[in-house]
Amino acid sequence: MMDWIYGKVLFVFLMVLMMKICLAGFSGKPSCLDTLSGAYRIEMPFINISRTNRTSEGIIPQIFEKAMRACCRGEFQIDYDQQFETQGQVIEILKNFTIHFALPIQKDHKSKKHLHNPFVSIVQSPGLAFYVVGESSIGKEIMNALMPSWSVFALLLVLVAISGSIYALIEMISLSLDGEEYPAFHQGVWAGIWWAFVSMTTVGYGDICPKTKPGRIFSIVWVITGVASCALFTSYMTTVLTSICMTEDVSLTATKVGVLTESEEHRFAMKRNSMPQAFPTINEVIDALKRREVRGILIDSYIAAEYEEQLKSFKRQMVIEYITSYGVVFLNEGVRFSDCVRDYVFSRQNEISEIIRQNVQLLEVSTTSAAAEKSNNLIDVKSPSFFYIVTGVIGILVVAAFFGTIWDIRKRQMEKLKKYNPHEDISLSEWRARYKCDFQQVLEDMQGECTSISDKCTSILKQLQSSNGIVCLRKKRSDDMRIEYDY
Repeated sequence: MMDWIYGKVLFVFLMVLMMKICLAGFSGKPSCLDTLSGAYRIEMPFINISRTNRTSEGIIPQIFEKAMRACCRGEFQIDYDQQFETQGQVIEILKNFTIHFALPIQKDHKSKKHLHNPFVSIVQSPGLAFYVVGESSIGKEIMNALMPSWSVFALLLVLVAISGSIYALIEMISLSLDGEEYPAFHQGVWAGIWWAFVSMTTVGYGDICPKTKPGRIFSIVWVITGVASCALFTSYMTTVLTSICMTEDVSLTATKVGVLTESEEHRFAMKRNSMPQAFPTINEVIDALKRREVRGILIDSYIAAEYEEQLKSFKRQMVIEYITSYGVVFLNEGVRFSDCVRDYVFSRQNEISEIIRQNVQLLEVSTTSAAAEKSNNLIDVKSPSFFYIVTGVIGILVVAAFFGTIWDIRKRQMEKLKKYNPHEDISLSEWRARYKCDFQQVLEDMQGECTSISDKCTSILKQLQSSNGIVCLRKKRSDDMRIEYDY
């Protein structure tokens, strides 16, 4: 009987134990360690760790910590102990420290392994942003492009000079044969050059025109030749301007590009036959472009949005659609959590999308083509070229108005001088000297008069103090008035 009871109790105990084991297995929650140690790399907006209170912020820590709470049984603590700058340094950390995870690790969106350890993708970035140095002055580009056209312009000037000389010679000979007067050849050449120039660019102003039949025949030939030559030069300039506006931007191919060390941007640049120059941090990548060490930088679009303030002085040439993943690589005893975390991320896509939306600023992609932007820059009021041109024109206008006003004032002074001295031919400086002497003489005369009046007033005051009274005062006043009239 006792054996039977003992057997029943043992059977029930084994059944309960098996049920606990089964329930633990079906829950999919492995027991956690008391402390999960990790290595991290500060890379906003994905992760940032405060060095004072060791708190974490960013997209990946929020999702990763929620996933670990969902996948672990029991209480645990996550410590971000070791910091690394490049993904290759994770190997060095493993040699010296025991860590269970490392984040953020950037991989191809299809990757599931990193250094032969499980990799779980948490955030997928939509693309890469390519930044180049902004165009300092499109006017400078135009001038550099037009410099080779000096030969065409020189040819036009030579043709104008030759045509003007021939025109002057024909007119001089024809008019001389007809017995009419004509200015000397060296004077007629300048008039002929002026005629040739305005006839080439327009139909002429009518101030100079051929008077002889040979001159008119030559004019017909020159107008046809000049219009064709002017059209040649105009078409060349149009082609140059069009080529500037239609020229494609900096290409990745055979271009020195700044990238993060051991990043997907680095590998992408290699695939595009670029010349990548790797830097350990994003700040060093941006500084390299500021120092013109590279022609452009290739960075993740989420990171570009985070550093938009530092990148605003550069031109975002394009955003390349290239999906990359940022996630966690599990190491040592943390490997057993990889499958559960991967399932959690897969099942919480809506929640993850909301976290990304709250932490990431989206880049605005311009729908205007590069050619249209360059064309607009030619007349854009915000462009530096427009500012310099308007400032220069206003400066020239102010200077011209100033000197014109000075000249007009001088001209009026000369006219006044001639008006008051019609028969005397003196310069303006001599007239000013004379005027100054006359003015000084007038001042001296006025001072003498004032002294005389002052003496008389003093004399009157002394007489008032005498005992003659009012009658004497009136008498003196009448005498003074008589003296004034006599004077």
